Amino acid sequence: LMAANLPLPKRLFAHGWWTKDGDKISKSLGNVIDPVDLVEEFGVDQTRFFLMSEVTFGSDGDFSSEAFVRKVNTNLANELGNLCQRTLSMVFKNCGKAVPEEVGPYTERDEKLL
Repeated sequence: LMAANLPLPKRLFAHGWWTKDGDKISKSLGNVIDPVDLVEEFGVDQTRFFLMSEVTFGSDGDFSSEAFVRKVNTNLANELGNLCQRTLSMVFKNCGKAVPEEVGPYTERDEKLL
């Protein structure tokens, strides 16, 4: 940046370290995690969800395939699936089995809820 006469940052953010199964990740140990392999095995949304939710910014994190599967199954498959099932059941029961195509203006009751 200095060579390009650009201003230096006033603040620098850095992520924590990742370990795999409690061990340091290194090529010499042969435990490197390829994100492309994760996406191919688990899917891009699941990989993104795990990486963004498992470790708080600035903290260290540990990766294991078991933790990945557990996190995705618990939060995405079970909890999100449960929410979708409940929502769709409510729509089926209370909205003529279809999501309304057009929604009118908010009622006084809607405004109170918001």
